[in-house]
Amino acid sequence: MRALIYMTLLTCTMLLFASCATTPTEDPQLKVAGIFQDNMVLQRGMEVPVWGTAEPGTTVEVRFKGQKKRTETDKNGRWMVRLAPLRASSTPATLTILPLDSGPDTLCLADVLVGEVWLCSGQSNMEMALKKCDNGPAEVAEANHPNIRLFNVPKKSVAEPQVNCGAKWRVCTPETAAGFAGVAYYLGRDVHQKVKVPVGLIHSAWSGACAESLMPIECFGKSAKLKHIVPRWKKYKAEYPKKLKEYEAARKAGKRARRPKGPDGPEMSVGRLYNGMIHPLIPFAIRGVAFYQAENNVLNIEEYRDIFPLLIKEWRRLWGQGDFPFMFVQIANFGGHPKQPEDSPWAHLRDAQLSGLTQPNTFVTTAIDIGGSFHPHNKKDVGLRLARIARANVYGQKDLAWSGPMLKSMSLYDTKIILSFDHFGGGLTVKGGGKLEGFAVAGKDRKWFWADAVIEGDRVVVSSKEVARPLAVRYGWATNPKANLYNKAGLPTIPFRTDNWPATQSL
Repeated sequence: MRALIYMTLLTCTMLLFASCATTPTEDPQLKVAGIFQDNMVLQRGMEVPVWGTAEPGTTVEVRFKGQKKRTETDKNGRWMVRLAPLRASSTPATLTILPLDSGPDTLCLADVLVGEVWLCSGQSNMEMALKKCDNGPAEVAEANHPNIRLFNVPKKSVAEPQVNCGAKWRVCTPETAAGFAGVAYYLGRDVHQKVKVPVGLIHSAWSGACAESLMPIECFGKSAKLKHIVPRWKKYKAEYPKKLKEYEAARKAGKRARRPKGPDGPEMSVGRLYNGMIHPLIPFAIRGVAFYQAENNVLNIEEYRDIFPLLIKEWRRLWGQGDFPFMFVQIANFGGHPKQPEDSPWAHLRDAQLSGLTQPNTFVTTAIDIGGSFHPHNKKDVGLRLARIARANVYGQKDLAWSGPMLKSMSLYDTKIILSFDHFGGGLTVKGGGKLEGFAVAGKDRKWFWADAVIEGDRVVVSSKEVARPLAVRYGWATNPKANLYNKAGLPTIPFRTDNWPATQSL
């Protein structure tokens, strides 16, 4: 009897990870997908899929918090059950998976909490580690949060969809938080402290990632506007060896040359980061997504207007949870302030990001005021702004201002344009006092001039001595604009334009 008890306890300490193999029937052992581990957080309030592999025809039972869900593996050895919606709990529990037909290979996953799970994805500004952010050492030293759990997906670019990404769930401590994404950490910490539930943070980002790399390759064929994406990438792959040889020859000859970007890396590939870093997570139950990406799509801005909404739709389709909340960050300002109105590609890119709002249950916040460099180190404000979105729109804090002013309408009155706004958060204000900056107007000649702008209630009146009859307004339309219109909640206005005129610079 003692031996039996000992063996039972021993097997309940083991954690087996799902294989990356695409032919799971080669291994008859009972396995669970790699994202299911000790220390994880399961999403509350919705069905929770649990899946894995075993020998075909095996009956598998999953037990958790009084629930018992049973299924049989299919002919390929795959199995999945769905736990009924769970209540939030910070009391550690064990999730048990066992085969009912044969074998002693029961899996017991310990220290499992139930709360809120957020997937945080994108490129370098999402990836920046907490220790590198403003006040990093002090923030890291205080990062003792036993009920926040971190899952840091390794960078992986591969040709085929993977089952296991190789990450581990970690309890949030100074040691584990130091290298974790700063934006994600601040988002999760605020939700944890204000909503009073455990939080699981899944970070899956790679510096330089284009949106196309984070999407399944087959999805582009569904769009008439984007069906050329995959053939174009395959052509680039075929031409890459020649381009690389030309680069190496130029360097050998002492000429200046730029090394071509690898076709399978984050900047140029299609689908490969999705295969290695997103697919292994699906369909793990999540509350929603926080997304900070776009910088590397400055080379195909007009395509991004279609790519970004497609990414949102595809992720939601693949997860099968409906239109989960999708929050995204408008890219930061950097460089010097322009002396004259400019038609910056980076302004057009921020505008293209707003295409995400064409999808339901999507939300934007901006980093237009926290930059000064391409990789600003103020990630706390970004994370807290995302948390405000979540608290107001997901967690029921309806009175909380969660967005800066957003343009609602425009009216033309002879020499003036009157702008109305949503999300004026207690009233419009000029940050720091003084004169409103960041507005430009143009007439039918499409020549832009700085505008005089004044706040009148929840409206802004714009005019310019240089433009007798203004037709269009732009605000914050520069790589690094002087833009100081805020609401009294302290949130900056989302940059906008009222025209749809083509860019005057090559994008």
